[in-house]
Amino acid sequence: MSAPCVSDVPMMDKLTDLELNHLIVEEEEPGDSTQSLGYLLSQIFRTFTIEVPDATELQVLLHKIHYRDTRLHVKFAHLDEQSMVPLYDEASRRWNWALPRSHRKTGINKLPELEEIGDGEEDSGANKESENTTSSDTSQKPQTLEDIFSSFFNAMCGAVAQKNSRNSTCPVKDDKVLRKPDLALLDDVEACWDTIKAVCELTSQPYTPSSTIGKTLDNKAYLLLRPQPWRWFVLPFSLTNEYHKLRVHMYDHACGIVTCPVHINKAPNRYLHILSSVIFGHLECIGYDPSISIFTKTLCPAQLETPILPPFY
Repeated sequence: MSAPCVSDVPMMDKLTDLELNHLIVEEEEPGDSTQSLGYLLSQIFRTFTIEVPDATELQVLLHKIHYRDTRLHVKFAHLDEQSMVPLYDEASRRWNWALPRSHRKTGINKLPELEEIGDGEEDSGANKESENTTSSDTSQKPQTLEDIFSSFFNAMCGAVAQKNSRNSTCPVKDDKVLRKPDLALLDDVEACWDTIKAVCELTSQPYTPSSTIGKTLDNKAYLLLRPQPWRWFVLPFSLTNEYHKLRVHMYDHACGIVTCPVHINKAPNRYLHILSSVIFGHLECIGYDPSISIFTKTLCPAQLETPILPPFY
C-alpha cells in the first residue's frame, strides 16, 4: 500500500483524524490563582518577561478604530478623529471595536483610513467633505470577518508582526497543498507554510474536538509542522462561541493540547497577555528550537533577535 499524495486533501484529513484519535487533550481550569493562563501556557510563555499593560490603559487614535457599530458611533460622536480614546471600555466590559457575533456582521461598517495630520495643520472644509464622501462609499463595501479581526489584532499589537487577512481568501503558497488559514501571523514576507508563525481560525459555533473547526486546526498544525523541522510545536488559535472565546491549541509531533477558553471581553488582560506573548515573546514561545539555525531565506537574522515591545497607538 502506497502513501497517499499530500494534495489529496480529503484523504489527508481522514488520516490526520485517525492519527490524532484520543490524542487531543483539553486542559482543565487552573485551580491555582497564580497561574491565570493555566499550567500549559504558563510553561510555554515563561521566557516572556515584558510587562504587558493593563487593557484599560490601552489607547489609540480614534481613526484607528476602523470598524464601528451604532454604539461606537454614538459613544465617539463628539470627538475628533485625531483624539486618543481607550481601546477597552471598562464600564461595559467590552472592546471599543465592532466585533461580530455571527458571520452576518449586522450593523458593522468600516471607516476610511485617514492620513495622519502633521505639523499642527488642521483639516480644511474641503478635506472633511472629501472624507465624508469616502466614508459613505466605503461603508457600502462588504467586509470579511478576517478583515475585522486582523485589524483588531493589529490595532493592539502594532506593526511589529503582521496578521495578514489577505491569506483568508487565497491559499497559502505551496507546491502541493492548497489550504488557507483565516488569520496568519507572519513577518513582512510572502505567506508560505514555512514562514507562518501561527494561525487563527474563526467560527461563531461552539468548539468541540470533533467539530469542523477542530478538524481544521488538526490539519493546519500538520501543514505548519511539515515544512518547519525547527519547530518543537505550533500554536494555532481559535475564536469560537460568537468569536468571543479564545483557545490556544498546542500541537507537537505526537499529540495536541487545547487550553481553557478565555473570553476576550470578560478577561481582556488574559487575552492580551496571550496575544502579546505570541507576538512579542521569544521565538521559543511559539515552538522554535533555539538549537537550530534557520536560513535567512525563511527568517531574516533581525527576526531571530529578541523583539522589543512597541508603543501602542
